[in-house]
Amino acid sequence: MQKLGCVNALNLDGGSSTSLYLGGQLLDRSPNTAASVHNGIGIFLPRP
Repeated sequence: MQKLGCVNALNLDGGSSTSLYLGGQLLDRSPNTAASVHNGIGIFLPRP
Protein backbone atom coordinates (compact mmCIF):
# COMPACT_ATOMS: atom_id res chain seq x y z
CA MET A 1 0.00 0.00 0.00
CA GLN A 2 2.90 2.38 0.69
CA LYS A 3 4.19 1.78 -2.84
CA LEU A 4 0.76 2.83 -4.13
CA GLY A 5 1.03 6.09 -2.19
CA CYS A 6 -1.43 5.26 0.59
CA VAL A 7 -1.00 7.06 3.88
CA ASN A 8 -3.56 4.92 5.74
CA ALA A 9 -4.65 1.37 4.90
CA LEU A 10 -6.76 -1.37 6.44
CA ASN A 11 -6.51 -5.14 6.03
CA LEU A 12 -9.69 -7.18 6.47
CA ASP A 13 -9.42 -10.90 7.16
CA GLY A 14 -11.73 -12.02 4.33
CA GLY A 15 -13.00 -15.01 6.32
CA SER A 16 -16.27 -16.85 5.80
CA SER A 17 -18.31 -14.12 7.52
CA THR A 18 -17.00 -11.36 5.23
CA SER A 19 -19.47 -9.83 2.76
CA LEU A 20 -19.36 -7.04 0.19
CA TYR A 21 -22.41 -4.77 0.01
CA LEU A 22 -22.33 -2.13 -2.71
CA GLY A 23 -25.00 0.06 -4.21
CA GLY A 24 -27.81 -1.63 -2.31
CA GLN A 25 -26.78 -5.16 -3.32
CA LEU A 26 -24.97 -7.97 -1.56
CA LEU A 27 -22.37 -8.83 -4.21
CA ASP A 28 -20.40 -11.83 -3.05
CA ARG A 29 -22.99 -14.23 -1.63
CA SER A 30 -26.65 -15.07 -1.49
CA PRO A 31 -28.68 -13.07 1.07
CA ASN A 32 -29.83 -16.47 2.42
CA THR A 33 -26.28 -17.39 3.47
CA ALA A 34 -25.11 -13.97 4.72
CA ALA A 35 -24.35 -13.75 8.43
CA SER A 36 -25.67 -10.97 10.65
CA VAL A 37 -23.40 -7.92 10.75
CA HIS A 38 -21.86 -7.29 14.17
CA ASN A 39 -19.08 -4.96 13.02
CA GLY A 40 -18.84 -3.00 9.81
CA ILE A 41 -16.79 -0.44 7.97
CA GLY A 42 -18.55 2.07 5.75
CA ILE A 43 -16.88 4.02 2.97
CA PHE A 44 -19.03 6.87 1.67
CA LEU A 45 -18.00 8.89 -1.36
CA PRO A 46 -19.69 12.07 -2.51
CA ARG A 47 -21.75 11.74 -5.66
CA PRO A 48 -20.37 13.65 -8.65
